[in-house]
Amino acid sequence: MIAWELGGNYGHIARCLPIAKALRSRGHEVMLAVRDLRTAAEMLAADGLAYCQAPVSQCRAIPRSPPTSYAEILLGGGYQEANVLLGMTQAWKTLLNLHGSSVLLADHSPTALLAAHLMDIPKVAIGNGFAIPPDQSPLPSIRPWDDVSTQRLQQADQRLQQNLDALATRFGVTQPISLQALFGQSSLLDTFPELDHFGAREHGQYIGPIFGISNGLHATWQNPEARKILLYVRPEIAGFKILMSALADIDAEKICVIPGLSPKAARQLANRQTRISLKPLAFGALLKEADLMICQAGGGTMNEALLAGVPLLGVPAHVEQYWAAQRVEQLGAGMSMGTDRNQDTFKRMIKTLIETPSFRRGAQAFSRAHEGFHPDQAVVATVNVLETLMAHDYSQRKLH
Repeated sequence: MIAWELGGNYGHIARCLPIAKALRSRGHEVMLAVRDLRTAAEMLAADGLAYCQAPVSQCRAIPRSPPTSYAEILLGGGYQEANVLLGMTQAWKTLLNLHGSSVLLADHSPTALLAAHLMDIPKVAIGNGFAIPPDQSPLPSIRPWDDVSTQRLQQADQRLQQNLDALATRFGVTQPISLQALFGQSSLLDTFPELDHFGAREHGQYIGPIFGISNGLHATWQNPEARKILLYVRPEIAGFKILMSALADIDAEKICVIPGLSPKAARQLANRQTRISLKPLAFGALLKEADLMICQAGGGTMNEALLAGVPLLGVPAHVEQYWAAQRVEQLGAGMSMGTDRNQDTFKRMIKTLIETPSFRRGAQAFSRAHEGFHPDQAVVATVNVLETLMAHDYSQRKLH
């Protein structure tokens, strides 16, 4: 079972799809439980992979302020209410049981991990730094640029632990269930240490990023003399129209991937220098000639651009992406757009990034540091971990 419970957009399935295909090629039966069925239909149907709706909470609390830790994310997503947490956990248990899962791969799926823990099913979490909290107490702030008190972090941890303890009692479990125990030592970080949101972890299993949509459409640059800008954002991000207006004033060839944009709006934005795609593109060949990637700083796109030595303008939609864009900025390989999203700021940042050689050098330094890496290596590493867990669990059950 490959589970995707939290988060949105293409990144989670883009990570899980090559793993699922590799497992299937080795004779394993694979089921994906996905948060978003529309995205699954777009990306999984062509490969004939089985998928179903993941159990997710429909009872989300409206926070008085943005969450400041992973514990607060969970509390706001159903873990605050006993019956919601019980219902989600029982639903995951039922799904794992119906599928007969031998092992669980959890992509930002804490409740799936919880259910597997209760069922004694081998499990491993996969994700970037943000989706796999470090083994610290209290769980650290996810907003390090804000003044978050230790007391608030501790209180969130305590509320979460109390609810996990109450759940354990409902299922007749005598041993405490901690968040750290759910993620455990076998978590796979599909990023590089310098891009880990929480910083490089001494004992972290960094397998490198999994990216690249195998069934993405192909495009080519048309003007060999022009500057070349790639863009991959969703139209819901703050400042989208302003960004596109600023981009129209930049003398460069642009290829823009904008899932969710209406065909009418796409026709209005397209012109002699700007092509719009509403479906994912294969970026590999395009990045070889690109001068700049503008994106929301999602893990896959960000890593693919940096490994190609292309600087980034991060236009984040939420805290995870903002933090990732900050990491890129610290590397000297790009810039991060804050909340001041006016046309002059966008134009200035785009021009600075394509005209200042130091940003290209920063991205190329990152690329050289990871020369020879290919996402297939991360896929193989993940499959090896899963097969090792299955083999160990099988031998243990035979002994008993």
